[in-house]
Amino acid sequence: RQTERIERDWVVVMADRSRSMSIADLPGPSPASSRVTRESQLRDALLQSQPTLSQIARDHNVLWLGFDAGAFPLKSTGPSGTESPIELGTPEGRRTSLGRSLEQALQQVAAKPVSGVVLMSDGRSSDQPPRALLRRLQGEQIPVFTVPLGSPEPLGDYSLAQADAPSK
Repeated sequence: RQTERIERDWVVVMADRSRSMSIADLPGPSPASSRVTRESQLRDALLQSQPTLSQIARDHNVLWLGFDAGAFPLKSTGPSGTESPIELGTPEGRRTSLGRSLEQALQQVAAKPVSGVVLMSDGRSSDQPPRALLRRLQGEQIPVFTVPLGSPEPLGDYSLAQADAPSK
């Protein structure tokens, strides 16, 4: 008698939840409109990719994680065509540690087959992924798909140190 067990593989989806997501650096839809935040861009990307995310959830186990200084679970709202598949909350993290967060994410799916990691972030991080992590991703053939958020052109950051004016 033969017993077969099929285990679905995992897709890890990580969303940046640091305060840098509240920076409004994307040009608005029209030249006269104000700038758009990275958080708005993330939420729009999740809504636009809802059909794809639903298909992934049908074929794979999906682990939704938020990250800042570390990775933490995000609550899934279930499949829906009109809202985000997860509850993002407010981006409140004081720093982003991408390397540490990736390590923690892979610890949560240790000894499970992983199809890939989807990383949605502005890319700003206080650390680099360690070589051991990169070797693990290569050795286990886990692709990392990045969704870059924010403007490719940095905003100017100016400050006024001193102003001199003639006296009357």
